[in-house]
Order: sequence, then C-alpha cells, then structure tokens
Amino acid sequence: MSINEDGYPLTQDIDQVVFFAAHSLQSDGIILLSGDENTLSPLRTGEKNLAAAVLTTDERVLALGDVTFLTPTFHTVADNELFLGNIADWLVAAERMWDIKDFPYLFKGPVDVVPLEEGPLDPRLFVQTSKLWSIFKAAGLEFGLRSEVDPDHDVLFVGTFADAESVEQYLDSAGVMVVGDEDNGETTEDNGQGFLEIEEMGKMNTEGTSLFVADLSGEHVVVVVLGQDFESAIEALQQLAANDFSGCIHERNLTVCSTGEAQEKKDTKEDEAPSGDERTEGSPRIGSITESKAVFDDFTVPLLESLAEEEPDITSQPGDTYRYTIEMEESQDVLWFYGWCAETEELLKQNMENIELVFTMNGQTISLDKFGEDDESIPECMFYYALLTDWPPGEHLLTISVTFEEEINDGIDVYPAGTHIFEYQVTVKE
Repeated sequence: MSINEDGYPLTQDIDQVVFFAAHSLQSDGIILLSGDENTLSPLRTGEKNLAAAVLTTDERVLALGDVTFLTPTFHTVADNELFLGNIADWLVAAERMWDIKDFPYLFKGPVDVVPLEEGPLDPRLFVQTSKLWSIFKAAGLEFGLRSEVDPDHDVLFVGTFADAESVEQYLDSAGVMVVGDEDNGETTEDNGQGFLEIEEMGKMNTEGTSLFVADLSGEHVVVVVLGQDFESAIEALQQLAANDFSGCIHERNLTVCSTGEAQEKKDTKEDEAPSGDERTEGSPRIGSITESKAVFDDFTVPLLESLAEEEPDITSQPGDTYRYTIEMEESQDVLWFYGWCAETEELLKQNMENIELVFTMNGQTISLDKFGEDDESIPECMFYYALLTDWPPGEHLLTISVTFEEEINDGIDVYPAGTHIFEYQVTVKE
C-alpha cells in the first residue's frame, strides 16, 4: 500500500499498513493510503491508485476503507499499531470547532441575555428567558437577564434587524450587512426593513428571516439573535432553546433561518381608542390558576401585547400611558402578563414592596389572586400572569396600572416614583 509522506502527522514514521477487508474511497480530499498498481477493485475495473484512507482538505475529517486494523490481532501487523497511535494523537490534538448547533455548550462561563432595544425590558423576553434558564442550569452555566453587557460574562444579544448597528462588529466578522430601505435607495418588496447581504449567500429579504451569529474569537463568547421584529426574535430564541434548525443554512459562524413565507404587512391604525362608554358589555373569561400556569409553563399561547399593531415607546417617566391596539378575527387565548426584574433577589424583594399593581378589565378591578405568580423561573424576577379566553365579540379595554410608591433602584437603573399605565384596546370581530 502506498503511503503519503508529505508531512501529515497521521502517516508519520509509517512504512507499511495492512488492511484486511479494504474498500476503496472516492474523494477530492488528501489521499493518505492507496493501493499500488497491483491493487484492483472488482467494481471499479481499470482504476488504479485506489484510496483506502482519505483526509479532507481542511484536515478535520478522516475516512477509512477498513476498520479491521483497529482490532486484535490485526493491529499488531506491520505498522498498523503505529498508524492507530497516530490517529489517537490526531484526535486528541484536534481543536473542537463550536457553533450555534452546540447551544448552550458553546458558552464558556456566566451568560447574560441582553436586549438590543433600549428602554424597559420587554415582558415577552422575561417569559422566554425563564425557559432558557433551566437549559443553562442543566449545562452547568450561570445565566441571567441584563439590560447591558457585563464585560466579564458571555452574552446572548436579542433584537431586531433595526438594532443591527449596535452589533455591527459581530455581523461584519460573519460577512453580514443589514441594509435598510433608507440606505438602499431603491424600492423593496418586504416590510420596510430592507434586506441582508451575506457573503457566499447573496441577498435576501429580512421579512420572515432570523439570523444567528456566534463569535468565539474573543475571551468571551458572543451570540447574536436577530429577527424581523421582536416577536420574531423571541421565536428565534424558542428555536434556539429547542435546538431545532430545520429550514436553516449554516455557514461557519453564521446561521440563517426562514419561515419560507412573507407575512402580510399590517396597516397601522392611528385612530384613538374608544372611550369606556363605547365598550360593549361582557368580558373574556379569566382562566383558573391551574389553566394559567399550564400555558405559562409551556408558552403555548401568545402574550396579549404581542398581538398589538404597534409597539409603544415605553419610558421610565411616571404618568405615561402605553397603548396597545389589538384586533381578533375571533376569540383567541392569550396570556395577560406583567413582570419585573432586579439585579439581585434582595433588590427584587425590596422593589416589589414598593410596587403596586392594579389590573382592570372593562372598568372592573381584577384581584391579584386571579393571577398566577412566578418568582422561581428566574430568581431575580417576579411574574404575574393570567389566561384570557372566551372573548365575547365587541370592544374590551384592559389596563395594568404600575405605581412606584417611591423611587426604585433595580441595581441597573433608577425609576422615579409615579404611575405607569399599560392600556390594551381589544376588538373581537363578530
């Protein structure tokens, strides 16, 4: 058998290898072992220099046409044992190349989820982070949710393509450029957010697309998750948690996924929400604590605000009202949700002692004992949730009044005393 001796560690110091049940290989890679002119194949007649061991051009994969030489007593014949030792050394010396498919094990140390969007943390991120927490715990990794990067931690950025500028350095390293309509100078057919230009892949619309970039070049691992909108980014996190990358393309440290369908652009309504006097009688049913906990734990129904046509600019200024306009073609199960997080469990406890919550539905105050509570999924967060179902046709007004009875410090930001109103105007069609 001919041996390739061009400095490859796998064939170092080898003069002769004997395969007892060899099959020939076809490959464009590096041929390490091949038969001489007297070695023939009953299937590939007329061919010579048949390969028995091939290494891929990147020297990361070894293909063998026989494995009998690995077993007693065949491993003692000729230089078989030396070849076996070289393979063992090659495997041990190889450096593992991690990518997004190895989630969460590609991270090295404590990991923080950091939203790219400025302002208060989106409640949908609270819920999804609680799902991820158990996954990281099982992997032996500390995990948390922060509003900004800790330089001593690995980070999982979550945002939309509109936030791409803040993680541009990681996108550049992956050969990705996000082009918005305002930068494009030409008309696009997507939802106004432009398109992606990706080296070796070309151009694609951002609509219906999610993007994962893993940067392992520095001291700390950075993973960037981007979606068309924040709801899509949350869905991408769900996909990451499930390690389901069907319908995705992987290229080095880059993964691109698509739903395969462009969602219709919704017309934004600018009309004022109807006043309380214009509401119809009747209200949706509030699920039992058991029903609510089941959908909260499994995240099987959407958050109420995720169905809204707009995303209000949520500030830390008291006295503000954040309005959501929601239309349902028919009754739909949703989760009514509020969450608050602090940097530590002790701060969370102190914060909650000074936060008063009032939920109302069609003018009626809903007692907090109708809501499930969760302070275990993420120890630094408190969540309140209730399943809303069996919506009567017509218009419904729901509110969450959040009053900071005194100035609150969550360990990251300071919030003045005062009241914030979250208002949901829901229309259920006949």
